Amino acid sequence: DFLHKNYPRPFIDCTPRSGYNRVSEKFAHTRLRIFARKLRHIIGVRGFLLLSLYLERLMPERCILFNKLKRFNINLYGGSAWWALPDIVVDDIIAFLKSNPEFVKLYKWTDTPEETLFQTLTMLSRCASLVQLNSPEERMQNCLTYANFETPTKDFTGHPHIITIDDYDWLVGKEQFIARKFDMAVDCDVIDKLDKCILDR
Repeated sequence: DFLHKNYPRPFIDCTPRSGYNRVSEKFAHTRLRIFARKLRHIIGVRGFLLLSLYLERLMPERCILFNKLKRFNINLYGGSAWWALPDIVVDDIIAFLKSNPEFVKLYKWTDTPEETLFQTLTMLSRCASLVQLNSPEERMQNCLTYANFETPTKDFTGHPHIITIDDYDWLVGKEQFIARKFDMAVDCDVIDKLDKCILDR
């Protein structure tokens, strides 16, 4: 009912790239850094990543990903990887990707592309005016999934916390329909209590 009443509004975190905000960081590197990160994960060599950061400073600005993407004259956006998009937006995204293979080729080298591609292309869609935009420095969750980054019982770490029974009263006041993270090995009581709350309704 909620999605039907709000159709075709996209529910997606969307923060514009501006200056050196957190979205800018995802485009402010070269392919060398991505290779270095892959190598670090495969063989555990951290020094090569540090070397790549140093070498990037010596490379011409045209090699930086953001400058390569300028040719498409597209504003860049970012946000979380959880969203609910209407069919109109999905159709527009698919059409753009099919007609712009060079964009796709370059975009593969972004840092966490799943957190920027859909925001950027949603803002090119017919439903762009319906998106609730964040200001460049905001960290908002304007989607239907709540990630438990900060609660009254835990400090911010940059990664979602596991939700426990201590978070229950605070969590049920949220407007989102989905939340993460849950882990039955850590706390299954909160899951049981949420199930009972939903079934009682």
